Amino acid sequence: MHAPKCTPSSWLYVAVPALVNLELLSSREKLYVGSQTVDRMFRGDGMGARNFHHAQMRAGNGDDDLVNFLRSGEKVRLYRISAASIAEAIEQTPCLSRFKPLLNQTKKHVGYWFEQFILYSEGKEWRWNTAGADDTAVAVLRSL
Repeated sequence: MHAPKCTPSSWLYVAVPALVNLELLSSREKLYVGSQTVDRMFRGDGMGARNFHHAQMRAGNGDDDLVNFLRSGEKVRLYRISAASIAEAIEQTPCLSRFKPLLNQTKKHVGYWFEQFILYSEGKEWRWNTAGADDTAVAVLRSL
C-alpha cells in the first residue's frame, strides 16, 4: 500500500482497469487521474478503509466508485508518471512541445498541471473524478 515517491518533484497517476492498454483507453476505462507531491500516495491506517489519499477516488460517482469496482471482482492498475518522465516525453516528442510552458509554471507542480490538462480536455470521461479542472488552471491551459 505504500509506494515510494517518484523523485524529484511530483508525479501524475492514472487509475484504470488492470488489464487495459493505457494507450488505447475507452471512456469507460478511464477511472481516475490525480497528482501528488508528498512522499506517499497511500496512507496506511491498518487497512481500515481510510487508506487511499484521494477521497474523490473513493467517493466516485454514486455507486460507481472504487469500492464497488473492486467488489465486482475487477482490479485496478495505478500508473505513476514522474515529473522527470513527463518533461522527457515533452522534450523528445515534437507533437508534445506545446506543453513546454507547463514545465516552468511556478505555481503548483508538474504533475498538477498535467492532471489539470487531462481534466480540462477530457474531464467528463474520467469516472471517479467529480471535479473538473480548477478555474485558475483553465486560464493557463487555454493559452496552450
